[in-house]
Amino acid sequence: MSAEELSRLADEAGFVFKGRIVPRELDGAEGAERDTLAVEVEEVLRGTDVMRGLAGSEVTVVRKRGAESPEGEARVFFTDVVSLGDEVVVREVGQRDASPTTMRDVDERVRIAAERPVAERIAGAELVLTGRVTSTRPIGRESVPGSEHDPDWSIARVAVDSMLKGPSSRRTVEVLFASSMDIAWYRSPKLYEGVSGVFILRRRDEDEAPDEVGANVYQATHPLDFLPHDRLDDVQRMTAEGAGGA
Repeated sequence: MSAEELSRLADEAGFVFKGRIVPRELDGAEGAERDTLAVEVEEVLRGTDVMRGLAGSEVTVVRKRGAESPEGEARVFFTDVVSLGDEVVVREVGQRDASPTTMRDVDERVRIAAERPVAERIAGAELVLTGRVTSTRPIGRESVPGSEHDPDWSIARVAVDSMLKGPSSRRTVEVLFASSMDIAWYRSPKLYEGVSGVFILRRRDEDEAPDEVGANVYQATHPLDFLPHDRLDDVQRMTAEGAGGA
């Protein structure tokens, strides 16, 4: 399998794991049995916290036509989750042997696939910095009646601790954010006073921002525009990689 094919699988699969095919007794539905495999999950390589809890459990894999199924052999399965009920069912996108070389390649491709959304936010950002919110103020609420999905715009004043991308002389920035918990905005960053972390900022969106928001204000409304401090090493590495490729 080529590196390009491995990258494609890592991009497409939401649940990647190392597992071992185990025997399954036929219950009369032989056609269905031929299309599925019972696989014991040994190690989760990519997935949500719920999926990571499946290590040591057995899942049903809906086979990809023509895929190998050597019973008892450890394989890497690239899958999408179909059901997380009493029986966990996943649909195979692809699979590969679980040799040490393959595991290293898969780990690297899965890491790249998982980091790509953050790397893309960094590439399109004007400022990437660490800092702390020192104050906030609401805007655009006195004259405009609230709509069903009103973002409840506010501006946060952020004291800059370190600048990873952008002019190093900046000591403070103003950041537009949506304080609403409405379903349209609940995943956007909530920049209350005292909150600190990594800010990945663009200039305010002229189509979204209220008219009184100046052009020197930045915006953080995407879920990846604000990250906790424990992501700093990753952000520094991706920012440096992006600068090196510019």
